[in-house]
Amino acid sequence: MKRSLFILLTFLALTTFAQTKTINIRNYTFDFKTIFIDNEKGDSISQVELYQHNSKLLTHTLSQSEIDCNSESIELGTFETIGTTIIFYSYWASAGDAPVSPFGVRKQIYTVGKNGNLTLTKSELYIETSRQGLAENPGVNYLFLTPKNSIEKKQLKEYIKEVEQIYNGKFVLGATKNLLFKEVREKLKRQIQTATKYWEKNYTNKIGGYKI
Repeated sequence: MKRSLFILLTFLALTTFAQTKTINIRNYTFDFKTIFIDNEKGDSISQVELYQHNSKLLTHTLSQSEIDCNSESIELGTFETIGTTIIFYSYWASAGDAPVSPFGVRKQIYTVGKNGNLTLTKSELYIETSRQGLAENPGVNYLFLTPKNSIEKKQLKEYIKEVEQIYNGKFVLGATKNLLFKEVREKLKRQIQTATKYWEKNYTNKIGGYKI
């Protein structure tokens, strides 16, 4: 009993619930609950949890960062409701020598149906899961270089398939990728500026540099 109480008190100490915003879509009520978490590593995480009838439908990260003496990585997010849709935006970036921190963007559109069900109707993303040149992740190289043979084409295809599965979206390239970056960066402009305001000063001359 004492151990269970300790675990419960520890969880409550690590998790603080903030405000809940209620939105009505198609006469169905959706609750957006923003929470703040300070985990055992000292990382601060902000998330929004979407509920309907007290049942959690999904969780979306609003802010998360990991920092050590030589690197930083961030995940930022926001959301908006337009008509019968709920749109979630995500942005990843990194600085310094951490080779496997993601860089990229994602936009997910959920639609509320006539029966009140929430359905993911569109999800586009572009994500580099590591820096170019990492031997353990060869497929990422061909986001920058044109694959020249069947092996390289297979590595790119497998990379895209894996990223789509992990991040739940369709991988986009070319003009579609550029438009996606432009939209997500605009939606998260203030948050990106705040999170990366020291990166140019701190990482320009360090291994890995920075990518925003």
